[in-house]
Amino acid sequence: MSDNQANDQVLTEEAFFDWLRDQQDAKSLTQTMVDGAHKLLALMPPAALKSIIMQLNDWQNPPIAVSNNHLAWIDEAHKHAGLTEIKGTRHNKTITKWLQALGAWWTDDETPWCGVFTAHCLTVANRAIPKHWYRAKAYADYGTVLTKPAFGCLGVMSRTGGGHVCFVIGETTNDRLVVIGGNQSNQVSIASYPRSRFSHFVWPPHGNGVTSLPYESRYELPRYAAGKYNQPLSEA
Repeated sequence: MSDNQANDQVLTEEAFFDWLRDQQDAKSLTQTMVDGAHKLLALMPPAALKSIIMQLNDWQNPPIAVSNNHLAWIDEAHKHAGLTEIKGTRHNKTITKWLQALGAWWTDDETPWCGVFTAHCLTVANRAIPKHWYRAKAYADYGTVLTKPAFGCLGVMSRTGGGHVCFVIGETTNDRLVVIGGNQSNQVSIASYPRSRFSHFVWPPHGNGVTSLPYESRYELPRYAAGKYNQPLSEA
């Protein structure tokens, strides 16, 4: 048993509220939050409620750096870096397998597939996907919309002919966001786009549809030199 587990087993209500308060950006709790917590504490011990809140919000105890804070959908995305569509009558078998698994009615890899790649990665990680998962802009109004990008969040932008969706994994020294996504120059790649191009940043909900928020440390994005994405200059 870890020290954290042992401490949680004897967690008092006072210690629980101290912990919950510390998780908030303003380091304070609204009366609504306090009242809601008290109602739940009447049904379960503080340690159990803490565990549920941490799971729903993707929080970890203790906080760890973003560089060590692996997310299943980002790990899955990196596995396919370099995967490229095949022009013509032949198609990339990996992409066609994703289409089949997601229930698509088409089988080619030349129909824009950034939404397909995003849906695949989220599904592998047991995260929910929007009804129209094949449309990039469908990701803008599902999940939890963030006011700023966080490591692992979805970035949605507009571009000629429609939109684009990808995963934010960092930022550059010249105010661009570093992302990994599908159908970027016809392949899964790491690229950067001006921050101003993005219209929405979204945190994906759990597989059961329950929404969540990123851990606070994920807002501190790894920084990269412009055009050099193999190794960040700094990691949060």
